[in-house]
Amino acid sequence: NQQHNSTTHTTTNTTGLGKHDKACSDYSLALDIDPKNANAAHNRAASHEKAGRLEKAVRDFSLALQLGDNANTHHSLALVMDKLGRRAEALSSFGRAIELEPENPVFWGNRGFCHRNMGLFERAVDDYTRCVYLLPSASFGLLLLVLILMVGVVVIIVFKRALYEAILTDIHPSS
Repeated sequence: NQQHNSTTHTTTNTTGLGKHDKACSDYSLALDIDPKNANAAHNRAASHEKAGRLEKAVRDFSLALQLGDNANTHHSLALVMDKLGRRAEALSSFGRAIELEPENPVFWGNRGFCHRNMGLFERAVDDYTRCVYLLPSASFGLLLLVLILMVGVVVIIVFKRALYEAILTDIHPSS
């Protein structure tokens, strides 16, 4: 156990320095010592993600979830899935993260980004609204960003509806 704590400390430092391969190796060692160490699997996945090895990150986040259901791991997996364009899977993981920690505004905001990326603008606005509601007053910068995104999404919705109405008018003009 002493050796495991030492390995965890070393990997935290090497990850901070951008030595992702070394960090992955250290976390692999930690998993060799304790194969049920969900934190080591999560951290190795994060190192893979930072190094751009997204499929390996998915594999290790999934391993971490097999070892223990955790909101932050579901959220991290969802972010990687979204980067890979696997948005339906990302929504599932965002949903589970929100089930586990419904008061976390970051989870709601990031699911809103995913909905926006999928063109599900009304759902994005719902998620952004929940995010804003949950934000503490100290998070003014994040609040401003979310409000700007909401305005952008609302403009898209209004534009799409106006375009749809214009198309219907062209197809079925009134006399």
